[in-house]
Amino acid sequence: MARIATPLNDKQLKNAKPKDSEYVLSDEQGLQFRVLNNEIKSLRLVISAYIE
Repeated sequence: MARIATPLNDKQLKNAKPKDSEYVLSDEQGLQFRVLNNEIKSLRLVISAYIE
């Protein structure tokens, strides 16, 4: 069964706390919110192109 991805919201981003290792929260449109273990938070947009 396919995983249902929901859009990231403000509450998820504010509640993201550092863990022992880096982790990523993502949505269905390619937006990734990375949380590093040294309390750095960053946004990343992943774009993929399909060329035939």
